[in-house]
Amino acid sequence: MALASPTVVEALRRPVETTAELLMRDYGLDGGDPLGGVARLERILADWGLEALPPLGQMGLGDMRVLRRRHADDSLEMSLAQIRQGESAEIEFKETLILDTKKHRLGGRPILECASPEVTLSTVKSIAGFANSGGGTLYVGVSDDGETPGLSDDYALLPGVLKNFDHWELYLRGKIEQLLLDGRSVSNLVKVDRVTVREGVEIARVTVGARRRLCIVCTAGVEYLYVRSGNRTISVRFSDLEGFFNIGRAG
Repeated sequence: MALASPTVVEALRRPVETTAELLMRDYGLDGGDPLGGVARLERILADWGLEALPPLGQMGLGDMRVLRRRHADDSLEMSLAQIRQGESAEIEFKETLILDTKKHRLGGRPILECASPEVTLSTVKSIAGFANSGGGTLYVGVSDDGETPGLSDDYALLPGVLKNFDHWELYLRGKIEQLLLDGRSVSNLVKVDRVTVREGVEIARVTVGARRRLCIVCTAGVEYLYVRSGNRTISVRFSDLEGFFNIGRAG
């Protein structure tokens, strides 16, 4: 197996943007046989359990694509360890994606009356904040104090007949594409893994890679920029962009 390049090492942690051209250069495959180089690169990535989106055979060698794991790693052990550490600049917890827990659990309203676009938007803002701040991991189905109620309440609020993790992920990706500019490209930077923490209880580990271009939230025709500040996701005014790039992305 070929040694892992710095880009491959980063992709094993979280999705990363790169180009086939840069990857081929890392492995000395940028000689006179581009087709052979791409084929060799595909084998190297497969050996490391990685995939490129779009695949290497599509688009040009210099076009941006996302490199990420094909399959989940030992998600339970790693996830529980991260949850025990608590929230940080790179870790955030969301109890739900759809359900307004205050209305349902504190206000006593029926669960089917408690779907909240604002709760969903809050999750998408966090994803955008991570993408603009070097990447990070969002756990959904985990409360602020690290308890793991899971996703069953969200499942009940999913549109359609099927109420399971796969359709929960489809719902999340649909909202990413709907609420973020160039949302389909951003969705490629997002890896969603199911983590079964105990029998009948599932949470989601949402790993977000760093984006080279700004990730912009767009609602009601208005554009917003979010970044991470400590363990919070905050809004940044476009007039403050220069300061953000000089300080937040120094180095």
